Formats: sequence, structure tokens, C-alpha cells
Amino acid sequence: YTGAPVTSCTHIEINLYFARNNRTDCDNKIDAIMDTLQRAKVIVDDRYQVIPKIIVTGEHRKNNPGAVITIHNPVYGELE
Repeated sequence: YTGAPVTSCTHIEINLYFARNNRTDCDNKIDAIMDTLQRAKVIVDDRYQVIPKIIVTGEHRKNNPGAVITIHNPVYGELE
């Protein structure tokens, strides 16, 4: 990612797709995604002032696992 980081948005939507249909801890996946977005400078921070709401869905998709992340109504720029 080479653009300016997101400094605020209305919410982030995370759709998780699991290869296995067993008990999986979504919390660990969400933490990893948010940390990755911050390290890649897609978002300035994952605190609630920047990301006030996170919506997560999970689904079994055996042959195509992964995640789709959508940042809704982003505002870009550096924090002051």
C-alpha cells in the first residue's frame, strides 16, 4: 500500500472464510488483520477513535479460505 493512511472511517467490515468447518477463534484472526493494516500503514491506528466499529462475519469456504476487508467511508491523511 502506498497511499495515505486512513485516519478515520465509519467502520471496517471483515469477512472471514475458513477452509475447515470446525471451532475457530475469530478474535485471533481479527487481531492479526488489524495489526497488519497498521504495520502496512493502511490505517494510522486501530484504536476506537480511528476505527469506531468492526463488523465481522465468518463462513466456511473449503476451497478458497481467506479474508475480505472493507473500510467504509475512509478519511485519508496523517494524524496531527
